[in-house]
Amino acid sequence: CESFESARAQLARRGIALGVARLHRLTTQLAEAIRQARDAWLSGDADDHVKGLPSCAGRRVVVCFDGGRLRQRVDKSLREKANGYRDYNTDWVEPRQLVIYAIDDSGKLDPSFGRVADATLGGAEEVMLMLGNYLRQLKICEAEEVIIAADGQRWQWARLVKLLEDLGVEATRITQVLDKCHAVSKLYELAELPRWTQARRVRWQLKARKLLDVGDLDGLIRESLALAKGRRAKTVKQLVGYFQHHRQRMDYKSFKS
Repeated sequence: CESFESARAQLARRGIALGVARLHRLTTQLAEAIRQARDAWLSGDADDHVKGLPSCAGRRVVVCFDGGRLRQRVDKSLREKANGYRDYNTDWVEPRQLVIYAIDDSGKLDPSFGRVADATLGGAEEVMLMLGNYLRQLKICEAEEVIIAADGQRWQWARLVKLLEDLGVEATRITQVLDKCHAVSKLYELAELPRWTQARRVRWQLKARKLLDVGDLDGLIRESLALAKGRRAKTVKQLVGYFQHHRQRMDYKSFKS
């Protein structure tokens, strides 16, 4: 929900009557209890029930890592105004999210493993520390293969690989995959640059998607560089550089097989 008021309204439609203040208090208390349970588990102090999550031993494990964007409300002052409210800022911040799950030999989700998901508003060091604690508890060193799925931010890849190697996962067991949604979004950015009709733009997008799907990265790069004309040339080359930098992580046909 986008607000506590929206959450209150949805609960009311289900016959659950809660005021905004009480809903806020319950949400905060639940979040704190979950945080404490998580920290206890990561530190090794949790009970056996929490530690019963299956290990990564012999599994193909996927580690998804992504950023986001949200507004964080921060009060400017603890002093209330005459109307009872406080002034506040709503700056944009980047939550960093991680998801860990296992897949079978056909690439389908392994339901026996479950799924671990968490997020933080902390910086790169904090999220890597949190991820490392999760992977250590899940015995990532015993995994058959570890697949890193992340977006195009360059700082992530080297840190993630080093983290895995520090935890005992050899480079030969690590596969790096660029999130396909991010790759496709770059194709759409390219298609928006020329002054085409919508029909022509869609045709180019479909052709580029097919090249991406079949693993023809050379063909995709050629088609993209053909758009590098006039004032848009610099932008096109920057976007093509994205594909060139990540081409080993974009072999989706091979990954699928």
